[in-house]
Amino acid sequence: MPDDRRRDGARPSDATRAGGGAEDFTSFIVSLGAAALHHLGAIPDPEGQDVPVNLDLAKYNIDIMGVLREKTRGNLTPAEEQVFERLLYDVRMRYLAALKSAEVSEDLEQE
Repeated sequence: MPDDRRRDGARPSDATRAGGGAEDFTSFIVSLGAAALHHLGAIPDPEGQDVPVNLDLAKYNIDIMGVLREKTRGNLTPAEEQVFERLLYDVRMRYLAALKSAEVSEDLEQE
């Protein structure tokens, strides 16, 4: 059985281990990341429609993830920490790439 202790040595409650917390929190974080990726145009529309890029909404979701990351620091299991850190890093890097691409496109249009 994996060790699910938080950094402070505490264990999640029995309700969390029974499926009422850790998985739900990870799912919530993944859903925020998916929303950010959707707004960056990285997740295709299930019906094949073009997904308009909306950098403002992507940034909003990424900022929410950043705030949650700071507020939950030290209170997550190692698995939650790993998912959160990797996902947040990935969406931030994709956002920066999309932002740079949008700036280059604007510069080309102005020439």
